[in-house]
Amino acid sequence: IASEASLPFLGAVDHRTGAGMISAIWSVQAFALTLFGFRGSNKPLRVMGLVFFGVVLAKVLLVDTNSLPRVHRILSFIASGFLMLLGSWIYQRVARKAADEKGAETS
Repeated sequence: IASEASLPFLGAVDHRTGAGMISAIWSVQAFALTLFGFRGSNKPLRVMGLVFFGVVLAKVLLVDTNSLPRVHRILSFIASGFLMLLGSWIYQRVARKAADEKGAETS
């Protein structure tokens, strides 16, 4: 297995950078699923996006941080926890706003 990969526009990247880039791309896809689920009032699409975020989070915490030094791993767990709290707060605000708009339309 090669320890480096060559990517368009970036050139050669090592295995750890490549794994992090995959996580970032998957996160964008999960965000898009969740966003389109809200925009179209499509709950299954929204749930798929959240499940995909869970998969990405598990990959980041179990695979991507595996080779990091202890201090960086601890900081990564703290940052992930903060981002999960922030994400849940934003999700609740958007869900409440979507429910209020839907209630106003049916009135």
